[in-house]
Amino acid sequence: MSNILKEEKNHLENSNSKRQKIIRKTLEAADGLSLGISMVIAVF
Repeated sequence: MSNILKEEKNHLENSNSKRQKIIRKTLEAADGLSLGISMVIAVF
């Protein structure tokens, strides 16, 4: 990864850290949900 991209990534992470955490939590929850659904489907 180039330095410019790293800088941009750091800047984005700093300005959106709260939003990023919410997005990450949402994605993790969606992941867990889809995994649960997959397991339920696999059981039946």
